[in-house]
Parts: sequence; C-alpha cells; structure tokens
Amino acid sequence: MLGSIWPFLKDPANLAVLGSIGAVITAIAGVAWALFTYLDNKREKSASAPSVKADHGSVAAGRDITVPVTIGLDEKKVGQEVRDAQKPLEDRLERLAAQVARDKGVEVAPLLPFSSSSAKGACVNRTFRSGSTRQPMN
Repeated sequence: MLGSIWPFLKDPANLAVLGSIGAVITAIAGVAWALFTYLDNKREKSASAPSVKADHGSVAAGRDITVPVTIGLDEKKVGQEVRDAQKPLEDRLERLAAQVARDKGVEVAPLLPFSSSSAKGACVNRTFRSGSTRQPMN
C-alpha cells in the first residue's frame, strides 16, 4: 500500500494540492475555535452570579476565595496554654511542699514530684507501698 502512495506524494503538483487542502482545514478549525470561545465567553458573562446566603452563624462562600486554612491544633499555642494553666498548680505545689518541709524538718526537693527547671516539666512517677512513705514499689 505504501508503494502505491509514495509515487503520488513525490509528484510536486499533488503535494501542492495536499498542502492547500491542509491549509484550508487548519483555517476552518481555527475559525471554528475562535467562534466557539467567543460565544462561550459571551454566555458566561450573561449568566447571573450565584446567590449565596449564610444564616444562623454559618459561613458561606461564593467563588474564588483564598484564605489560609489551619486544620488541627497549633501545637506551640496549645503547649503554651497548657504551661500557663499548670503554672498556678506548680506554684501551689511548691508552697505546700515548702510548708511540709518546714513542718517535718526535711528538704523541699525530695517532696516535689518534678522540677520545672531541671526536668522541664517531666514528671517522675513514684508509687509507694501501702502505709510506707520511704520505699518505692519494685
């Protein structure tokens, strides 16, 4: 089949005819595309904007809204809020430990379950045997 087409394509007159046919087809396709995009844009502009309504404290969006979205918790902010909330409890615990230390005549440090300055809030969990205040359970 290629053997019968090749001599036809080698003839300069046939090549000129095929080039003209290709140019006409390309021009028709370009005009059709330009007409389509023109009519499509015209139809978009004539369409009314969508109606968006928000009520009862809800949020509604129409089109093309760009806002930063945070999903989940802000770890730094939550951590700071937890530290701020624990601060009064830590202060109260230190005051109670100091009072017990004065009453019992012992040092304050062993009475505190954690030290904010040395362990940065890490808790040392000590479980004692029933009735004993000296020996931790194994």
